[in-house]
Amino acid sequence: IPVPEILYAWIDKSINRSFDIMKRVHARTLDKAWVDLTPQQRLNIAEQVAGYISLLATKTAKRFETISGCGVGTPALIAGWPFESPIHSWFRRTLPPYSAAEYRDYAKRISTAPPPEFDDEFVFYHDDQGPPNILVSDDGNSVAAIIDWENAAFYPRYWIATVQFAHAGFLLEPPKGQRRFEGDDEWGLLL
Repeated sequence: IPVPEILYAWIDKSINRSFDIMKRVHARTLDKAWVDLTPQQRLNIAEQVAGYISLLATKTAKRFETISGCGVGTPALIAGWPFESPIHSWFRRTLPPYSAAEYRDYAKRISTAPPPEFDDEFVFYHDDQGPPNILVSDDGNSVAAIIDWENAAFYPRYWIATVQFAHAGFLLEPPKGQRRFEGDDEWGLLL
């Protein structure tokens, strides 16, 4: 999986966050490259990312948690997340590490809909693989790097197939002055 070289990393348990300082990758983000890519190049990029997702999902855990055992800060899974406020702040809200039974109980508490079925094992997943976090090679033929791993964690398997419909980060960037545009969900649908 192409990731930038990590120059320095640490975990700050007091705020339940991990930090990485990475070497710069000279490439374009997918949202900037999108208009210049052919339909075949777009499909190739999506297939490469899907392959990385499949590879990550071979790693499993018995708990819903980050790889370092911290709570998970995915806004779309947190009941009562104040979406009108900035999502990224130093002291982000997180869900605590949960066993499968605890996660199911949590899901029942936050919604009247029954939670999706999932195994007792959680799969490793980078749940923010939206266009700003996929770096594309200059020729548009390959993924140069995937960045923004802060929400990478062990998730229920169903989340891999649904996150792109619950997370605005999968939308393509609209033209200046517009909030949305037809086709802004093309990346999430293709992925």
